[in-house]
Amino acid sequence: MKEVPMTVAAQVEVQCEDYEHTASLSGTYGGIEVRHRRASTREMFQLGLQHKPFELVEFSISNYIMMRARGARWLTALPVFPYRAFRHNIIHVLQGSPLKAPGDLRGKTIALPDYSMTAAVWTRGLFQAEYGLDPGEINWVSRRNQRFPTPPGVKLSLTDDDLEDLVLRGEVDGLLIPELSDKAYEHGRFRRMLPNHPADERAYFQKSGIYPPNHVMVVNLEVVKDYEPVARAVFAAFASSKARAYERQLGASMVPWSHEHWETTMKLFQNDPLPYGLTPVNVRAVEMVARFLAEQKLIDGPIGIDALFDPVAKGLSEGASR
Repeated sequence: MKEVPMTVAAQVEVQCEDYEHTASLSGTYGGIEVRHRRASTREMFQLGLQHKPFELVEFSISNYIMMRARGARWLTALPVFPYRAFRHNIIHVLQGSPLKAPGDLRGKTIALPDYSMTAAVWTRGLFQAEYGLDPGEINWVSRRNQRFPTPPGVKLSLTDDDLEDLVLRGEVDGLLIPELSDKAYEHGRFRRMLPNHPADERAYFQKSGIYPPNHVMVVNLEVVKDYEPVARAVFAAFASSKARAYERQLGASMVPWSHEHWETTMKLFQNDPLPYGLTPVNVRAVEMVARFLAEQKLIDGPIGIDALFDPVAKGLSEGASR
């Protein structure tokens, strides 16, 4: 790889999506200017997957673990998880489909954008652990440009066709994707497979204490100079921006009854749905993703926290950053 310029320690560019809790991310922390560059998930993931120059980017947590398991040491992660999502709601079927429960997927064909994407890893792991559905009992269809080679034994077919169109034509039984296209919402022919997914997700959280992290902030060690102070500054920036969002109740001021929903949800999550740092619950969540990856043969075997977060990252906590 050709040499890339080193970052001046006085400033660092952080690329992540435009979330309510990152609205105040830019600022100076510990003498380092943190600059928030809003970027699309696709753009940021390509930087990491193709080993391109960047400073810090929001990245797929499953793909980060896979890359570390394959020996990539040019990148490391901070315990900042900017995007979390439950995955009970992620399988979309046609309105008239008889599929209403994970067990109904046995022997069926499900399309998905990429086999290794974190949303799919969580879904397969969740359905196996909570509902006894082995991912090997499902036939999978995905796009040709997969991020990683298909694990042995996986029944995966590749296609150039639009995945939503495959469902509409009846060639597959459902689609595993976080959100459908605007076109699909407009014609209204899809529904989420689990009809009571909010209650299912709430029950899962109350049972496990886990709100699944899907993305993590990663650092390019070939580019970033003075890694330790940069890591501390970026962590402090995320913690500060999130605290301001909570204080202002961002996301709860534009629609009716949202404040009541905010209060109920914050109580359920003990006032912090998005904890940063290697707290016990975050460690369990990351270890769960790693276990699912091993079970799904996307990595060769177990990988521990020490292989994913270095001593600097392990020392970061929100209490210390305030």
